[in-house]
Amino acid sequence: MNERDADISNIVVPEISDALPMTLHMLARREARFIHTVAPEMRTIWSRRRPVYNAAMLFLRMRGDYEIVTPRSCFVREPGITLVAPGAEPIEYRMTQPVNEVLQIVLNPRLFMDILPDLPANAAASQALPALDGRVLNPLLEFVAISCVISNQQPRVAEDVGLGMYATARNVLLTTFGQLAHAESSSYAQAVEYISQHQTDPGLSLARVARYCNVAPRTIQQIFRDEGTSFTRLLQQTRAEAALRLRWDQPHLTLPQIAEQCGFGSLSSLSRALRAAGKTLAAS
Repeated sequence: MNERDADISNIVVPEISDALPMTLHMLARREARFIHTVAPEMRTIWSRRRPVYNAAMLFLRMRGDYEIVTPRSCFVREPGITLVAPGAEPIEYRMTQPVNEVLQIVLNPRLFMDILPDLPANAAASQALPALDGRVLNPLLEFVAISCVISNQQPRVAEDVGLGMYATARNVLLTTFGQLAHAESSSYAQAVEYISQHQTDPGLSLARVARYCNVAPRTIQQIFRDEGTSFTRLLQQTRAEAALRLRWDQPHLTLPQIAEQCGFGSLSSLSRALRAAGKTLAAS
């Protein structure tokens, strides 16, 4: 489940400085890959042929800097976040500082379209987004980095990791570029981000979300209905995904402790939310 089990033959490094050893850890599953790279100045070409044909890729800067050379139609957001949408053109990028640390999330095109189904029709690469507060992403990025060094061949562990990868990739993509897919319904993107940031607050309510989005409660209800969801369903789904991440980050925690830290009033509430999402948490 790590770089030893993944085909990386479609990655070419034509230029690299010898000032610092390059380290690369990869966690590969069918629908997504997590890659954690620490490297000196270098140039890399990622050919999007099998097994990652037509894949999308998220670049997330941790240290140093990078630039995307091709393709030119990328979605960029500060601080240091770039989305390359699905396509056949190879991805060429450069690490530009003496020490660079970058996380990459490679998404199967089917998974990408499941998360952002309207992006190709509704968004333009030139569309500007406001800078994102790094604190919103930090817990997700820590999960990605930690996951990249997991090495376990047990089928059950692989299945659980796959669920966690899907949930994390979905949350990172929605948090960073979800607004693009909802360009005509920006209140929905604002609501999703607000719920994600305040999911553990027991006082979080539909009225508070509506006030944050500067719309009436009935309006935000209708926006949720138009997106095929509701405030309660979205909140429970967000908390359930947080519980999955917490399970992997802190496996010593008991299920009641996970329920409490993720905003659930009880263990039964956590269990119901997980069942609704088709997921489970193994007991300690």
